[in-house]
Amino acid sequence: LWNIRTKYALPSDSISGMSLTPLYRRTCIHRFSASNLSDSSTPSAVTSLTQSPAIDVVGIGFASGEISLYDIRADERLMRIYMDGGPVRGLAFRSGVFGLYDDHMLGLSHIVGGESVLASASGSGHIALWDLNNGGRLIHMMRGAHDRAVTAIEWIPGQPVLVSAGEDNSVKVVHFLKHSQTVAKPDVF
Repeated sequence: LWNIRTKYALPSDSISGMSLTPLYRRTCIHRFSASNLSDSSTPSAVTSLTQSPAIDVVGIGFASGEISLYDIRADERLMRIYMDGGPVRGLAFRSGVFGLYDDHMLGLSHIVGGESVLASASGSGHIALWDLNNGGRLIHMMRGAHDRAVTAIEWIPGQPVLVSAGEDNSVKVVHFLKHSQTVAKPDVF
């Protein structure tokens, strides 16, 4: 962890008569042990990192397909889950109550019904939804959500909408609609 707000000035506030503004220095706050991040004897590269709605918890995706939820204050792993389909390319947290939703196109029901959900994206184009309140149980795997690797994934704040982009040069929007509504098909841009 790095503190990037620490300011410092050079020993002289000017060089050749030029006035200098304070520069930003990155100060290392904490170094994490690789053994705390992953149990694997073979190190795996970190491929994705995102902040969760919980203050001190981050989601870490690895090239091995492992996803760890990590408490950076306590320096401990809280949960570990595995995604099929190659390296984890993106993570997005969704939490909050907004009712029971259903996506008839994808065969999903009650997936994002108010509980904490983590969406993860793979290098082979899959998107997985995980129920974090049930030990990271896989809720649904959207196989082939993109024809190539997913490059970004994000929940729209306050909405039951998941947006993803991929190396197949597409942006896809999945709306999780209330049970009483119907779904035509996911939007593709």
